[in-house]
Amino acid sequence: MYQSVAQDSESKSGDEHVLTHAVQIVSQSGVDALTVRALADRCGKSPSFISYRFGSKQGLLAALADHVESHLQTIWQRRFSDLPSHSLDQQTLASLSLGILVENSILHRDLMRAVWALQVCALREPGGHARAPNFGIAASFWERVLASAGLGVDIADGLAGTLESLGHTLLIEDHAAVLTAWCADVVNLLFAHLMDGAERKSADSPWRLRHAPSGLAYSTEHLASPTRGRIIETAKAIIVSDGYRAVSHREIARRSGVSLSSTTHHFASLEDIQMSAYWSFYREATTAARAVQSDQHTQSFIEYIDQVLPEIFRSAQSSGLSHIVFEEILLLSAQKDALREMGLALFASMGETTCAMVSTLDGERPFERLDAHLFRHALRGAALQLALSPDGDFQAPLGAFLKTIFEAD
Repeated sequence: MYQSVAQDSESKSGDEHVLTHAVQIVSQSGVDALTVRALADRCGKSPSFISYRFGSKQGLLAALADHVESHLQTIWQRRFSDLPSHSLDQQTLASLSLGILVENSILHRDLMRAVWALQVCALREPGGHARAPNFGIAASFWERVLASAGLGVDIADGLAGTLESLGHTLLIEDHAAVLTAWCADVVNLLFAHLMDGAERKSADSPWRLRHAPSGLAYSTEHLASPTRGRIIETAKAIIVSDGYRAVSHREIARRSGVSLSSTTHHFASLEDIQMSAYWSFYREATTAARAVQSDQHTQSFIEYIDQVLPEIFRSAQSSGLSHIVFEEILLLSAQKDALREMGLALFASMGETTCAMVSTLDGERPFERLDAHLFRHALRGAALQLALSPDGDFQAPLGAFLKTIFEAD
């Protein structure tokens, strides 16, 4: 009996070692890079050992999801135990939230990037092999925090999703003080909204402006060259059907009918094609978002939440393309140095359309640029949760969260 237990313990220890390396591969290169051979080379085991322990790639991904979820549970349970027993004020709430985001980006960087990669894979292939970890414990943590501060726990899902979205900013670039300051501005604004009578001090973040997008020319550049336009549109078609990682010079040439040399002549690099394709998607999504607003003819912020958001959610559920494309390129920017600045520019651009739409609505106070940025993080967090849990009701918690933080009740 003792021998059997010892062998089981040794097997589990070996699996932990292997899965730790699997987390690193997925963090750095995505789920597609996690193959039996790549993992065997990484952890110093034979491919037959990996296959024996986990079976197919489907089994490996299932084990990876369980491994990641177990570590997340441990992290959040420690945070539960570290919570102060006294009531939390605005400054403490902001410090606690920012501290968690920074800790995730430094101490748990590979784990959090792997979670993100599993989420993106689950979005691309719903019902496929990859399973995104359950974030219920994070929402439970924020429920306790909100209760301690005397705030309504019904906004816990919205808060958890917003902070998760914001935290992805810090996963793109290593230990960047400017990004931390940017996140601090958003977190401080968030809890200034939540706490009654708190003063709001900033219309925008100077750190967000440091990364404001300068690549919008990509969205119209194809008009100057039919060949460039054909390459961009072909790249977009590949992204829609197979994802960003399937884009290659050779595949573009094959599908578009242009020569392989033309793809390298018209674009400096493959990343340049990917950026051009994304900004074209961005322009189309922005136009569609503005059309939703104009069709609804909303008169107030609360009408915007009650009438326009359901339309946005229905659109995301029926196709979800713009959301998937956005997540894929953001994750890719966290894994490829050449796309890092683009990823940060995309985060900085979040809220631009929202600001243009909501600023025209009737209300007692102006809706400022950083408000819109916060709004979009809330929407992105909820949309990600909804896409990964299609049977969950994230629309109602999002509406409650937005109404609370923007005082629209």
